[in-house]
Amino acid sequence: MTRVDDNLLEGDGDLALTLVSTTPTGIVPISGITTHPSTPTADDVASMSFSPATSSVGEDTASHTVEVTLSLPSGVTLANDLSLLVNSTPGSASDPEDYSFPSPTLTFPATSPSGTTQNATLTLVDDNLLEGDEDLTLTLVSTTPTGIVPITG
Repeated sequence: MTRVDDNLLEGDGDLALTLVSTTPTGIVPISGITTHPSTPTADDVASMSFSPATSSVGEDTASHTVEVTLSLPSGVTLANDLSLLVNSTPGSASDPEDYSFPSPTLTFPATSPSGTTQNATLTLVDDNLLEGDEDLTLTLVSTTPTGIVPITG
């Protein structure tokens, strides 16, 4: 059996091998294990990153957009849609007093090549209070069913 690399980013697959006699029925019985389960593992992995990795913006700005970039091995495209949740974890900035994140889900469509970008936009609240710098942390989490599209990063 030869494995074929189809250059699609996809999860592990299932394969069941079954022994079948090609000799006329009843002459050579096959006994014991007649199937062999096998799981070809995916060797192509996607990674996502924020561009830039960190950013700062004034509170008086109405919104702030952070770009998320898809990186794939050379010649590989997505076999399925890849959905990501952009989680916001408050630091000294609080949701909803200092910001809100109305659309935290991003989707990279199937066949997206490496370098494809999606934007995550935070709405900022100018509370007119004299205060120091505030911060929050954004993280990416795959919402695509486990095993369909492996990601790192």
